Amino acid sequence: MIFELRIKDFILIDEEVIRFDEGLNVITGETGAGKSMILGAIKLILGEQANREHVRIGADKAVIQGSFFTNAQVNDALKKHGIGVDDDIINISREVYAKGKTVARINGEVVTLSIVKSVTEHLLTIHGQHDNQTLLQSAEQLELLDVFASDTTESLKIKVAEAYDQLMSCQAKIQQLLLDNNDKDKQLDFYRFQFSEIEAAALKKDEDVLLEKEFEYISNLGKITETFNEAKQLLSGDYGEGFVGELSKLSTAFHKISHYDDKVLQVDERLSNIYYLLEDLAHDIDVYQDDLEFDADDFKRIEDRLDEINHLKSKYGNTLDAIFDYQVQIVNEIEKYENIEVLLQELEAERVTCEKAYDTIAIRLSEERQEAAQHFEVLLQNELSLLNMKHAKIEVRCSRLEHRSRSGTDHVSIYISTNLGQPMNPLKKVVSGGELSRIMLGVQVVLGKKNNVLTLIFDEIDAGISGDTANVVGGKMAELSNDCQLICITHLPQIAVFADHHFKIEKQTDEGLTVTRIQTLSDDARVLEISRLVGGAEKTEATLIHAKEMIESAHRQK
Repeated sequence: MIFELRIKDFILIDEEVIRFDEGLNVITGETGAGKSMILGAIKLILGEQANREHVRIGADKAVIQGSFFTNAQVNDALKKHGIGVDDDIINISREVYAKGKTVARINGEVVTLSIVKSVTEHLLTIHGQHDNQTLLQSAEQLELLDVFASDTTESLKIKVAEAYDQLMSCQAKIQQLLLDNNDKDKQLDFYRFQFSEIEAAALKKDEDVLLEKEFEYISNLGKITETFNEAKQLLSGDYGEGFVGELSKLSTAFHKISHYDDKVLQVDERLSNIYYLLEDLAHDIDVYQDDLEFDADDFKRIEDRLDEINHLKSKYGNTLDAIFDYQVQIVNEIEKYENIEVLLQELEAERVTCEKAYDTIAIRLSEERQEAAQHFEVLLQNELSLLNMKHAKIEVRCSRLEHRSRSGTDHVSIYISTNLGQPMNPLKKVVSGGELSRIMLGVQVVLGKKNNVLTLIFDEIDAGISGDTANVVGGKMAELSNDCQLICITHLPQIAVFADHHFKIEKQTDEGLTVTRIQTLSDDARVLEISRLVGGAEKTEATLIHAKEMIESAHRQK
């Protein structure tokens, strides 16, 4: 439900705020006053294309913002697109710049128009002479029937869709296997070669890590040898003149005087410990140094093995684990190609099973739809009769498609005869814009609370009607507004009197410029507006009395 519409610098509107409410919201005004601007602004926040002509002369940009009470379907759509969700409210805005750029936002986040449309389809629906053209499409008629029959068809529709997806998945696998079978021998040779190449390498887990470590060691053997030589010279020297020899002399000297004092004894002990540690270290360095010899054959072996492993990595994976995993995939592929005929037979059997499962559920769905269609056409025909289409005959025809689809195997067409003696024809061939609007109103009344859309906008529903018919249409709109919010743009007093909330659009002159203003009417102002709609610009005592009587009568009917 929309509860606030803010419009700034849009065509002739400088800045207005319209606060809609529950029930029937009616918008009236003189011809050319700008009623269509309100509808145009709403269409923009529903994702319709914008252009620079929408920007008021002299302004940099037009801004339209709609605030709605949200619902579960809207919030699910927002989450799907990664947009922040408020449990209660959703704000949608459009900015249209005079230079041609446009920006759409949902809850402050910039989004594409396709996202706006996917979100707002669960918020608001517009029924105008052109918007109602969707009713003429078979897919829309099928959807209306499913909404009407949702209590019995919803679960079946889900099952049909699931069965269809399983069937399509099975058929896709068959098609892929048939393509693979055409290339079977070539692919088998290819995979067998790859398997043999990996198998012949006899790779071992983490082998590359160990070899790279050895390779790095041998590659830096010169630096290692040089460092060990420096250590040997420092510790031992060539003739014992190194640090260890000097430390031995110092340790001997302290040992000779250690019995004179405890502190000297402690120094002697520490020097002795250090000497033996360094002596052991010098010995180990000397032994290790003897083994520091470059083995060209060993180096060549490691280098060649690493080249072989890296070659395999470049073909089959960046790591040995990836190569092992790919080898498993190769085995599976070889097994698949060797058994492709068996797999095809299994999938063909699975496809038959899937087709039977789909057909069983689709038939049940068709039966439910056909039963619902009979009930739907009786209720809709009754509503059309009440809407002064007394001679209209309605048929909802369900026929079988020649192919399976995700929504079932049904083709739904609404047929109508609007006058006595005329044959039944598809809806799109026989109805005028005004008739189509009334049919859509009748459809919405029949659907009632089953329709998930919380706000309906009716524009031009008064086309081609007047008098008693207009009064009936107004009453039906009031009835429908008990189930959802309605916004109706009209010029007929017989409809306007049923309003729960009445808005008037009028043109004014402000500093030499024409602007459009929107006014929320009080009870007294409503009487004046209804009087204008009844008698034109000239208001008389008679038209005022008549206006009051019409409002009171409508109130009693509600």
